[in-house]
Amino acid sequence: MDELARFMKAVSIHASGDDYEDIAYVDLYREDDDDEFLGMDAIDDWVLWVVWFQQEEGIVKQLAEKLLISNKLTAEWVVDKLQVRWNDEEHILPLSSDNHNSYITLSSLACLLRESHDFWLLKHLMGDNDRHAILVTTKAQSDELTANYPGPASRWFVPLKLGHDYFCGIDVPYLDHEDHNPLFDTQREAVAPIVRQIREQFAKRDAELSAEHRESEAWQNELRGVGSTSKLNVSKIMQMSTDAGKKRASALEAHTHKLTQLRQEIAQIVRQTGR
Repeated sequence: MDELARFMKAVSIHASGDDYEDIAYVDLYREDDDDEFLGMDAIDDWVLWVVWFQQEEGIVKQLAEKLLISNKLTAEWVVDKLQVRWNDEEHILPLSSDNHNSYITLSSLACLLRESHDFWLLKHLMGDNDRHAILVTTKAQSDELTANYPGPASRWFVPLKLGHDYFCGIDVPYLDHEDHNPLFDTQREAVAPIVRQIREQFAKRDAELSAEHRESEAWQNELRGVGSTSKLNVSKIMQMSTDAGKKRASALEAHTHKLTQLRQEIAQIVRQTGR
């Protein structure tokens, strides 16, 4: 199984959940049969992980390392501007605020590399996450994706729309397109309070889920210690462990619902300011 097929199979496992029909579809194009379960590391090998509010030069460095072009693509701060050098040409990115710089940087890089590479988002890793997975392919790999995996590719990947912030839902400026969204400053200011709420919600979610994970893990450890250190019977410990898991799932659902509401508020503001 070649590397692209291995990646597609890993995505199919993690994107399809309990629906494994796409795994067989992917393997139709392979002569060898591989029943190996592929973990997230098989996806990590291919994608850029972009975090909301990430350092912009970190995105450039990660991309250069992933594509093995560190000698051609570099970035450095010059006073208060991020200067990107690509094939000995210097470019200044139109960065504006921490809330939107991740996708300003990504769109700028995709614009710079547009003749040789394509950028895709993995749908199942977007949702309400505060980090997104970006697949960057050569033109030849893009052709292979669309030719060999037309169904899975359309279901799992979203072509990066230049000048769009997929975290906040507003259009942003990018390299050589500083006026891409004439309403950017107005919309940025209007959504800023909600963006702060989203950041706070992420922090609250992570803290609560970490605590609930530790509780669940403690009960699992207690279960493994039955007969030597535990004073509770097995059925009681199993019940406690199950309850902890349900509590975690409920908390995650509540946070996801709240984040969805906040994103809907941003979408409403964008619609209103766009009139």
